[in-house]
Amino acid sequence: MTQQVHSLRRYGPALTLSVAIWSTAPILGLARDALFERFSQDAVRLLAIVLGGLLVLVLAFAVGWILREVRRSTLRRSGWRWLGLGVALALLWFQVQGFRIGIPASDVAEKVHIVEYGLLAFLLYRGARRAPRFLGISRGSPGDAGIVLVPLFGAALAGIVDESVQGFFQLRTGDIRDVALNALAGLTGLVLTLTVSPPTSWRRLESPRRGLGWLVATTVLALGLFFSEAHLGHEIHHPEVGRFVSWFEEEELLRLQNERGSRWATDPPTLNPWHPEDYYLTEAAWHANHRNASIESGDLWMAVQANRLLETYYEPFLDLESFRGSGRHRWNDSYRDRFYAEHPAMPGIYLSPVLRSRLETRIPRGLWLTATVIVAALSYRLTRGRQRLEGPR
Repeated sequence: MTQQVHSLRRYGPALTLSVAIWSTAPILGLARDALFERFSQDAVRLLAIVLGGLLVLVLAFAVGWILREVRRSTLRRSGWRWLGLGVALALLWFQVQGFRIGIPASDVAEKVHIVEYGLLAFLLYRGARRAPRFLGISRGSPGDAGIVLVPLFGAALAGIVDESVQGFFQLRTGDIRDVALNALAGLTGLVLTLTVSPPTSWRRLESPRRGLGWLVATTVLALGLFFSEAHLGHEIHHPEVGRFVSWFEEEELLRLQNERGSRWATDPPTLNPWHPEDYYLTEAAWHANHRNASIESGDLWMAVQANRLLETYYEPFLDLESFRGSGRHRWNDSYRDRFYAEHPAMPGIYLSPVLRSRLETRIPRGLWLTATVIVAALSYRLTRGRQRLEGPR
């Protein structure tokens, strides 16, 4: 037990970085927005230069290290290092270009994850090589497969926890897209680390590795639970409103409407980065934003249908003061009556775009969770088996 605790301490830097990422997740968005609002495009360019310069320095170090290895060994033994560097560059390019959303400030800020999770993968790899007993690896086995799987799944698990924390608190949103970005950043850091500091050699050894099995199974289980909470929803058909998607079933949505109406009458919600996310409030705000955006674009019929939806399922929200200080969300009676007369309801046509690209409504939650548990159990069984790799003693 003492040896395992001592080995676990080798992961102290990685655990410290993970906790730092998780603890700053609720307020990181506010800090980013305040920075960009105060310095505008200058802050975006400065952050891009800093991140780009940091990545160039890391790549320059890797190239210099590889050139040193080429001089110390044959070209055949060092050629795979250039291949590894090429793979890392390809992964880096994919993260920079493939995850763009078209908003410069957000695109640049998201690249911080490349640095965070690339560094985390390096620290986990370093810990795995220095603390092999925690994985059930003998001291003379620097080439054990766990040394690769620990940083790969460890960084992915940290990214899932990060997005789960963001999904729990107000003002941040957890997204499977960002989970993928975090995992790719960890993979990039791992590939670059293996290129510079690979195990000495690889050999098979029969021995159990339950610690690694639990890590892989926990990552799979956490990913399934996160997707279930963040991206599984329901499509609701209303005979007078039309169709829309929601995190809640219709009965639950109506219950929440009554409950929020009673509560918000005396205790209206406020914005606080440390308060839990109210997904009923979030849904209502996004439908209101869609209504307002439709008015600005001149699509009055879509705006009227969105308002009908708000009055049917999110009535308490309409009486709240806007967090932006623009008044209440409810239309005045004359404005509403005129729009309703000019744009009658056509429920068979209206299809709300709100949350439609985010929520998956075709997968039953129970089926998804059952499949998640089965895959997690199989992952544990496969990765705790007795066959694994070992370096020379």
